[in-house]
Amino acid sequence: AHGLLEKAALASRADLVVGQSTRRGVSRHLLTYTDWQLIRHADRPLLLVKGAEAWQRRAVLAAIDPLHAHDKPAALDRAILAAASSLAHAAGGPLHAYHAYAPAVRFVPGTALEPLPVLAPPAEQKKHEKAVRDRVLRVTRAAGVAAARVHLDRDEPVRGLPAHARRLQAGVVVLGAVSRGLIARWLMGATAEKVLDALSCDVLVVPPPQRSRVGRSRAAPRRKS
Repeated sequence: AHGLLEKAALASRADLVVGQSTRRGVSRHLLTYTDWQLIRHADRPLLLVKGAEAWQRRAVLAAIDPLHAHDKPAALDRAILAAASSLAHAAGGPLHAYHAYAPAVRFVPGTALEPLPVLAPPAEQKKHEKAVRDRVLRVTRAAGVAAARVHLDRDEPVRGLPAHARRLQAGVVVLGAVSRGLIARWLMGATAEKVLDALSCDVLVVPPPQRSRVGRSRAAPRRKS
């Protein structure tokens, strides 16, 4: 089914693919085969619709990773923020940005000569947090996101992102897909399943720009008039 959908999207030069997230009952705790294939093969933005609620005047939450801790290319953050900004403008709601980051750690000798990670001292944590905030704000400022609407979180995105979406009553969360493979880095695998299941709002998955270019290059050339 996903192959036919991809061909149809190419043939119609679609800018967006819309699908209903089909998780129900026991399967709500697992990414269904259809959802998985739609995300895995998407070469253009994919909107997973999870409910019938309208987006009007509701927040749009963009999940970004400016530190590229999850192997996300820098251009993908710009694409995520651009898509989220367009949605927020169309819906008449506020644009928010979210970034989950790990605390600063040090490594000390452990058993069997294996290094053991421990939290860095408070002064080092404060310096690390400032560096993270400065990096994130550079990206979000360029996209026109107000500093008060940028949310930094030391929690795992599995817990933190859905919690922020609920608190903001977001109509849609915009995420980035970084891999076509069966092994995930951020938006694939067990983490993705848990995040997508925990989000009660709609989800827009934005592919890396280079994947989008590949998809467009496979489309048939336009006829000259």
